[in-house]
Amino acid sequence: NIVIKRNLFVDSGCPSEKITISGSNIFIVQNYIGGAGNGTGIKVNAGFSNIVINNNFILNYCFGCGGGVVSLNSANSSLEVSNNIFVGGINVTNSIVQNNLFTTGNTLTFGSSIVRNNIAAEGAYLPAGNGNSSNTTGFSSGFIGSGSTDGKWQLSASSIFKGVGFGGADCGIFGGAEPYVLSGIPPIPTIYSLTAPAVGEKNTGLPIQIKVKSNN
Repeated sequence: NIVIKRNLFVDSGCPSEKITISGSNIFIVQNYIGGAGNGTGIKVNAGFSNIVINNNFILNYCFGCGGGVVSLNSANSSLEVSNNIFVGGINVTNSIVQNNLFTTGNTLTFGSSIVRNNIAAEGAYLPAGNGNSSNTTGFSSGFIGSGSTDGKWQLSASSIFKGVGFGGADCGIFGGAEPYVLSGIPPIPTIYSLTAPAVGEKNTGLPIQIKVKSNN
């Protein structure tokens, strides 16, 4: 019964495992998980269920670290893995894997899983059928490719990832029911304007005006 939402996980060392899950009913959504390492971006231990990993950017790619290129690794636990961007390999079982984008040619392993409407870049291969697309030409042009570290993964105007996910959703972190929020803005209101006089009066108090934006 844990929610991990809108966080930044970054490191520069090897080995590294950013998140290790040893429980059921865990929700990991809208996070930016980056760094190199010969560990795993998200590791799920065996025997757990109802683990949701949605709308995250997950990078675990190591040059010269002994082949540490697994972004997500689960051992016989049941997951829902939707609308993520993976830089590095994936190894899952007993899971639903849909609407994800795989940017590298690392090994993608799916045991006893429903794998549908995912797209993999040149040199990366998904199970055939069910709306999956492997070795996709022009993959990088699907993103705007500029701006902030997370903003560059927004879909371009004519992106090949739009509307091709399961149920007609966009693929990637900005699609689905809970799209990624740039720069981890927390799901609480933001006061973006405050007007107040320099002093107050005994009889009238201190009148102020505020403008608030919802970030849910």
